[in-house]
Amino acid sequence: DGDDEDEEFDIENSIDDEEEDEEDIAGYSIENAYMDEKEEAILALMEFAEHTGSAFAPFIQTAFEEIYKLLNHPNEDIRKASIDAVKQFVVALHQLGNMEGVNQTILILVPKLSEIIRTDEERTVVMSALDGFSDILQEVGAATFQADGQKDAVFNCIVDVLNGKVACQFDEPVDEEQEESEYDEAILESAGDILPKFGRALSAEEFAVYFGRVWPYFIQKIEKSKQKDETTDSQRAFAIGVLAECFEGLKEYTRNWIDTLLPIFLSCVQDRNNEVRSNTVYGLGEMVKHGKECTFGHYPQIMAALSQLVSKEQHAGTLDNLCGALARLIITNYSLVPMKSVFPVFVEYLPLREDFTENLTVFQCLDLLYRQGDENLLPVLSRVVISGLQVLYKKEHDTDECRELVYNLVKQIRNDFPDKFSEAVHSSNEALQHVQSLSFK
Repeated sequence: DGDDEDEEFDIENSIDDEEEDEEDIAGYSIENAYMDEKEEAILALMEFAEHTGSAFAPFIQTAFEEIYKLLNHPNEDIRKASIDAVKQFVVALHQLGNMEGVNQTILILVPKLSEIIRTDEERTVVMSALDGFSDILQEVGAATFQADGQKDAVFNCIVDVLNGKVACQFDEPVDEEQEESEYDEAILESAGDILPKFGRALSAEEFAVYFGRVWPYFIQKIEKSKQKDETTDSQRAFAIGVLAECFEGLKEYTRNWIDTLLPIFLSCVQDRNNEVRSNTVYGLGEMVKHGKECTFGHYPQIMAALSQLVSKEQHAGTLDNLCGALARLIITNYSLVPMKSVFPVFVEYLPLREDFTENLTVFQCLDLLYRQGDENLLPVLSRVVISGLQVLYKKEHDTDECRELVYNLVKQIRNDFPDKFSEAVHSSNEALQHVQSLSFK
């Protein structure tokens, strides 16, 4: 199998001849059972690539070549399925460690997906191409950009979609006041979702240059939607969410935008929309985490905004992100947080309700305080144990790193404070029922 996985890819030569033939039949659409079968066959190959690992390795090149030919098919469902499949082949090659295959497929796929995004008139097809970029960047990361021009190709697609300049957005002219349809919003969100993943695949210095060219779009989106009715709230949530996700890629270059973005984020903390508040609070935590000392002077302002919100917040996702944001503030600079008043409230809102990705940050914070022997932790140790046990037995973690962190912290508390641990476990029938199955040794 090893030889098959690393076999040489020679895709370009086998594909060039086919593209001219496809153009001759563009425009004809035949709706029949044959088309359905073709689509099902494509999706079946995609499933093989996703779920069978090395068993499918010998067939990936042939499958890629055959399905690549269908990217120009007249039937939109077949084009969409073909995009989803070739994207999955790239992901599968990467998971198999076949970097030569990854590089060769990406070399021809980036310009092809860019062309589809710009020229295809069906929005669902364009969204599949955008999601293809998103998934490839998520899986392959920096290795996506092996050739000159590929970064610009992906970035320019994002910008063109955000600015309404691709063919599928030309159907109906949208004037300034006209509400955008759900499809319009969905395609913008598909483009926006690529940006943070694009950033994580670049160096922070390089991403800062690209981010500097696009961030005003999101600010404008936030400000314009504030002046309209509730139907535009999702646009504001989307824009805040994209900016919040970008700080991780910007790393220390986050400092360049703190003076501009912090007031905008603070102005959205009390927003009428749940999703806006949730994304805003998450973004404040990320801004502090990556902006570091540039945010230290703003801690009182940020703490005041979060404290005002927590006293009346009912939305589960926002409460979870409040816990995550506070954890980031404590980890980044413990000395600037009024722990005696803030920490008991923080622990009171554990365990998290729905946004379990934040459990990693929350327990990194608790673990840090525990290792430092922080005096504020002892009175709430039972609550920490109960929360940790729930994360473990309900599997409220999405990475092994989080599970191991929580497991080791709870185990350490059990060893250091057996009475507190026992008291906590016996205070909850559910915890008592599951603690045996967790086998702390």
